[in-house]
Amino acid sequence: MSADLIEFVDHVDHFFGEHHVNDDVDQTRVQLGVGIVESRYDGLKIGSRIRGRVALPILKRQLHLIFFDDTLAENGQIARPVANAVQEPAPFVAVQKIVADEREFRVNTDAGLRLGHTKQVFGRVRLRGTFTFDKLELRLTEIPGWYSHDGFNEITEMRWTQQLGNDWLVSSTSDCTWDELHNGVLPEQTFSLINDVNERRAFRVDLYGGWQAFPEAYETAYKLTFTYRQLIYSDWLYMELSPGIQFEQQHNYSEDPFIGIAFDSIFGEK
Repeated sequence: MSADLIEFVDHVDHFFGEHHVNDDVDQTRVQLGVGIVESRYDGLKIGSRIRGRVALPILKRQLHLIFFDDTLAENGQIARPVANAVQEPAPFVAVQKIVADEREFRVNTDAGLRLGHTKQVFGRVRLRGTFTFDKLELRLTEIPGWYSHDGFNEITEMRWTQQLGNDWLVSSTSDCTWDELHNGVLPEQTFSLINDVNERRAFRVDLYGGWQAFPEAYETAYKLTFTYRQLIYSDWLYMELSPGIQFEQQHNYSEDPFIGIAFDSIFGEK
């Protein structure tokens, strides 16, 4: 049962283009996307996504070139904000060494250059452990890092996923980010209900809360999102529709409805 559960959860994560899938594969994989989101306070925003890895033909393909630039998540288009805490807020390129690669345990080390407003070199380690208890999966991720301008940071993620019947998952994802530059923490919590309708479509409901505490909560946000995602061409082109509503401290918690649409393509290892 444990292997089947991990395989099912991994399938759903891949289908929704979750950020951590790219961290766990060991072959070349590229994800490209473009989307728009319209909200009451922010108006219309356009975003794009480029992230992936290229396996280098040395060291038994354990050395990879990785890259990331994702303004879809930055603009809230892919409406699972918890992703923002465990992926880079700015574009980067890096070389990654896969130190350990098992279904239950993975260790990566990265060294590279973060781009954006302040360019800086960085190094980090990512440790991921996966544990199963009947129909319950626990995924723990720890990412300590160092940046030449921002200093040290630490990202911790804990995700519980429970299988309900054959096609449903319910999950709780808790994240906490600490960074030396602000000397504070960013806790985030997401509850998700997911239905894998069939091989070509699925939907999910996400309830999110985030509290930027540097050292006190000054940018609290809550968000409820319904996401429908469908494979629309072959096995690589997806369409995602994401209506929802958010309440942000910067707008005095006034309701801020939004709707977004994105097209996502995934090539390489599934």
